[in-house]
Parts: sequence; structure tokens; C-alpha cells
Amino acid sequence: MLVMLRRLASLENLYHLSAKFDRLPTAISELHNAMLDHVYPYAKRALRLEVWEDELPRLAQELHRQGCLIPTCCGFIDGTIFKIRRPTEGEDAAYSGWKRMHATKYRALVLSNFMIGDYDGPHAGSARDGNILRRLNVEDLLRAMSIRLRSTVSVYGDAAYSLSSVIHRPHQGNRGALSASEAAFNEEMSSFRQTVEWMFGNIEQLWPFVGDKTRRSIIQRQTGKEDVIAALLTNFHTCLCGGVTTDYLGIAPPTLQEYERLISRAGDEGCATICGLLHVPVVSNRASPSFFNSNFLLFSSSSKSLNGTLTFQQQQQIIERHSYFPAATNH
Repeated sequence: MLVMLRRLASLENLYHLSAKFDRLPTAISELHNAMLDHVYPYAKRALRLEVWEDELPRLAQELHRQGCLIPTCCGFIDGTIFKIRRPTEGEDAAYSGWKRMHATKYRALVLSNFMIGDYDGPHAGSARDGNILRRLNVEDLLRAMSIRLRSTVSVYGDAAYSLSSVIHRPHQGNRGALSASEAAFNEEMSSFRQTVEWMFGNIEQLWPFVGDKTRRSIIQRQTGKEDVIAALLTNFHTCLCGGVTTDYLGIAPPTLQEYERLISRAGDEGCATICGLLHVPVVSNRASPSFFNSNFLLFSSSSKSLNGTLTFQQQQQIIERHSYFPAATNH
């Protein structure tokens, strides 16, 4: 656990960590990968919107009392990208023409209490936010929750998302073409929506390792697991230290114990308590080929690019799969 936390929270390489923990660099790599495998399933289930279902109406009411113009809005949705090294496979899908770089993309739903309510990725850097949202059926999930709660809950996003009863976005058009009320609405909601940008910045500030392009080689590293775990750890940090919105909006995040109860109520036996993170599997002090899950070798890299023989959708799948099951261990 300490090895993983130290690595995510710093830019130190394996040799620096080897000196600090008095272990071989290969053992440090084993320990880091072991904790990623152990914590990731928990983190993936804990970062689901279903965990917060019963709290969404209350969060919407508190946000509305703070001046939000949409009474049913409980959070804000947006995407972010992390720079990666140029991949040997799926290069076209990984390239973001807008940012002009190779990247993986994540989508986050940040609630009004500055907690990450839903976190998904990685997706190929070329994927559009609206397409990612439709693919994940977030709109259907919010509608189903509204029916169960007998109270409409919605989120607010930028212009990339399609307008519906549960997903709101700014009014479209040039500033001169908008009415005074529409322009005022866009400006007011923009001041609330910036909280999701603060959250992305908070993740990279707390865990600089995940934002370092030189370490982000998706063919060789479990970057997808590292990013999801960093998001969960950011939620823990918010529970313990508060968030930006605590002062900005006056909405306090839950305590760590309250967050644990929310996760337990979601019905996940495998992640009933946050203390489960401390049940660390025992690993050897030396590297062992048999230690690593054989799934990591499922999508082994090729010496030449396959961009010319794969469809665009297949290239996107390569980007996502390699982020969880790299072709080699990280060093």
C-alpha cells in the first residue's frame, strides 16, 4: 500500500523508491502492480453513480439553495484527457486532433459536494464526449434513478452533450444571437460547472504520477488502473480534508465513515468497507514471471504498427485494453 501511494504521489522512479523502501527495483514494481490489481476492482465499483442514488435529491436541493438555476441538478459532467506516449498500436484512435497529441480520455461526474460520483475510462483520445456518454447509457441510468426516487435528478455538461430531461447544457449560439436571459443562464451555470475542472486539476496535483506523460506508455503500463485508483484516493482525500466547494458552495463532503456506509448500502459485498484496501496480498521480494496475471500478456505488442489493417473501432479497443492489460510490466 505504501509503495503504491508513494509512487502515485511523486515522480520518483523505481530506483529512487528502491533506496527508500530497501527493496529491489523489480520488487518495487511487483508490489506496485500487486496493489493495483488488489485495489482496482474495489475502486471501479466504488466510483459508480449508484453508490450515491439515495443522496442525489438532497445534493440537488443543496445546490439549488446555493443559487443553481436548475432545481434538479445534482452534479456536473465533463471529460478530460491525459497525454500518453505515441503508441505502437491504435495510433490513429489515440490521436486527439483537437489537442494535437496522443491521449486517453476519461469522463467524470462530479457531485455538488465535490465527490467524484462516477468515473469512467480510459477511452481513445479521438472519442467524442457525447459518443462516450451514449455508449455508457448515463442518460438511461439517470432516468431509471429518477423513476425509483420519484424525483427527477439531472446533471449539467458542456455543449458536447445532447440536451435531454436529465442532461442539461448551455444555450447554443453566438453571444449576439442569445437573449439576455440565455446569456445570463450560461454565465451563471459556467461558474458552477467549473467545479469539475477543479476536480481534474486536484487529481493531477495530488497524484502527479498519473499526469506525467513520460510514464504514460499504455502498451507497457497499467495506466487505466492507476487513473481509476487515483480518482478513488482523491475521494478519500476530499472526505478527510474537504473540497474546494466546501467554501465555494458551502456543501460539505461526507466523512470517511459516511462514504463507507454509502458504498455498503450499494450492495457490493466485495467492497463493503474501505478497510478492505489494507488487506494486502503477500508478494515476493524478487521478481517472478509467474506472479503477473497471464491476462497482462493477452494483447502483446507487435514490432510493427497494425494501424493499416485494423478498423478505427478496433484501434479504440486496443487503446482501452492495453491500459488495463499491458504487454509488459512497468519499470
